[in-house]
Amino acid sequence: MQVDLVLRADQGDASVQAAMERINTRAAETYGIAAHYSPGLPAANVVSEAVRQALAAAAPGYIDAALERLAFDDELGLTPAQQMRLRDRAAELDPGVVEDLTGANAPLA
Repeated sequence: MQVDLVLRADQGDASVQAAMERINTRAAETYGIAAHYSPGLPAANVVSEAVRQALAAAAPGYIDAALERLAFDDELGLTPAQQMRLRDRAAELDPGVVEDLTGANAPLA
């Protein structure tokens, strides 16, 4: 069994695009803030700290995406209660990404 847990910008799904944008924006903003507030450190340390902070900011969103995909993977055969448990865990980490992935933030037609 192969489960594709990676969000890709080329999937064409508006919900995935919104989640990717949220995660990437958060990572970029965090990188910029961390770099800005690390004056006096050697350049290599500034970059290292900024990247560490950016990855820490993006990680919950990627975990959410993985949990959301696992929750609805038919091959796993999860019960509705198990699916809900995974989705609840995801919502605890990053509710905005879960809302993006489920279409809750999509504009009304």
